[in-house]
Amino acid sequence: MCLAALMAACSHSNDDLLAMIPGDARGVMVIDVPTVLHQAGIEKGGKLTLPQSLQAILDDNDGSPLCAFIDDLPRLGLDTDCKAYVFFPEKNFAAVLLMAIDNEGKCRSTLERNLAARFESADGCDILMRDHNMYALGDATLAIALGGATFDAAKAKTAVEALFAHNAPSIRDNAEVMRCIDENSHVNAYVKREALQAVMARSAGYRDIVAQLPIIQIFTESDADALIAHMTFGEKEVTFTTNIKAADTSDYARLLDIVLATPNAAFLSAIPETMDYVVAMSVDGKQFVELEQVKAMIAEFDKLPYLGRFDLRAVLATVDGPMAVGVAADKYLQGQYNAVATAHTTDPDAVLAQIDGFARAYGQAPELRNGEYIYEYDNKVIQIGIVDDMLYVKMLNYQQTEGYLSSHPQLTQFFADKVAGFTAVMPAGSTPCRLTCGMSTPFDGQGRFAAEAAQGNAALLFVEALCSIRPAGDFDNPLDADF
Repeated sequence: MCLAALMAACSHSNDDLLAMIPGDARGVMVIDVPTVLHQAGIEKGGKLTLPQSLQAILDDNDGSPLCAFIDDLPRLGLDTDCKAYVFFPEKNFAAVLLMAIDNEGKCRSTLERNLAARFESADGCDILMRDHNMYALGDATLAIALGGATFDAAKAKTAVEALFAHNAPSIRDNAEVMRCIDENSHVNAYVKREALQAVMARSAGYRDIVAQLPIIQIFTESDADALIAHMTFGEKEVTFTTNIKAADTSDYARLLDIVLATPNAAFLSAIPETMDYVVAMSVDGKQFVELEQVKAMIAEFDKLPYLGRFDLRAVLATVDGPMAVGVAADKYLQGQYNAVATAHTTDPDAVLAQIDGFARAYGQAPELRNGEYIYEYDNKVIQIGIVDDMLYVKMLNYQQTEGYLSSHPQLTQFFADKVAGFTAVMPAGSTPCRLTCGMSTPFDGQGRFAAEAAQGNAALLFVEALCSIRPAGDFDNPLDADF
C-alpha cells in the first residue's frame, strides 16, 4: 500500500515524462525505479545508499558509463518515487533517458563537477554537452541524450528543446505501444526493429560477432516489426518474457517455420559445466544449410587452413534436432579458449567417417579411448563421441573432471521446449550467476537470471552483473563503443 501511495503521488510527473517522448520514437522502455531500487536494497527509508558489494564493483569498473551513472545515483537528486523512461528517437540521438528529479541544484552541481563543464541556458531547459552527449535540466526533469552516429550539435540542441516544449504528438497517443509498456512488470519495453538494428550497428563487438557467425543475422537482421519485453525483479530471481512482433507472411516467420525442428534438451549431456556460454538451436539441417547466412558461415569456415577440405555443409545437412556450441576462456592459458560443439544427426556414423577420413588425410589416425575418438589438431586434443544420440566434438586444453549441464534440472526443464536458447555464467562480483533465455516459439521467449547457489538479492546481483561487464576495448570512433 505504501508503494502504491508513492506511485500515485508521482503520477503527474510520470505523465509529464511520458508526454515528452515523441510519437515517432522507434522504441520506449519504462523502468519502475522505486521497485527496482527497493528490491536491490539501494533505497531504504527514502535514501539512496549503494551496498558495499556494488560499490566495490563500481570502483573496479570506473571507466564504464553505466558504472559512473550508478555511482552518482545518491548525488543526482533524483525523485526515486517516479518511473524512468528510455526512448530511441528517429533522428539526432541514439537513445534518451528521462528521469524525474526533486533537487535540481544537487543534480546540476554533481553533473557539472563530474563532467567538468557548465550548463548553459536554452529554450525551456538548461543544456550541458560533453562527448557527443547532451544533459538537460528543466521542469523537474533530467534528460540524458546519447549522440547518434551523425551527431549535429545545433540540431541536437533543437531536438532537446523540443522535448521540454511538450507541444508535439506523444508516444502516449499510440495505443499499441501503451498496451505493451503499461504493464505490471518492473521493466517494460516496445522497441521497433530499426532501433534495435541501429543500436547493434553502433557496436564494434556486435559487428565482430556477425563477421564470425553470420547465422546470428537470422534474428538481428530480420524483417520482424518490433521486440516487446517485460522484466520482473523477484527476491530470488529476475524473470523476463519477450515477444517478437512479426507478420505471418514475413521472411522472419517463413524462414524459422522452415528451419526450426522439434526441440529437446539432449545437447546438455555433451556440454561440460565449465562452459561459460552456450548457444543452442533445433534445426532441420537440409533446410538450414540453404540459408544465405549459413552459406556465408560455411564460406568463412572453408577459408581456414586445412579445414577447407572438411565438408561442413554435408555434416550440417544431417542435423535433425538440437545443435549447440559451448565456449569458455581458459583459466590458465591467456587468450586460449575451450569449446565443445554437439548436434543430433540422422547419420552419426557417416559424420564420424568423414571426420576420420579428414584426420587420416593429415596423418592423424584416431585413437579409441573410453568410447571416444582422440585426435590432435593445432596442438589441441580433439575428443569425438556420441552421448544421448548427440554427436559431440570437444576441444579442451585440460583433462575433464567436471560433470555436464544435464545435471542441472532447471536447465534441462528450461531447454526441453525451446527451439533456440542461450545460457551464460555472469559474475556479479564474486557471486556466480546464470542468465538463461530461450524461445519456445519463433515469436515468444522466456528468461531467468539468478545466483547459481540460489542465494542472494537477485535484483542487486543483476545490477552488479551488468556493472561487471568490462568494456570490450577502445575504439577509434567513440560512437562504436558498446552501450
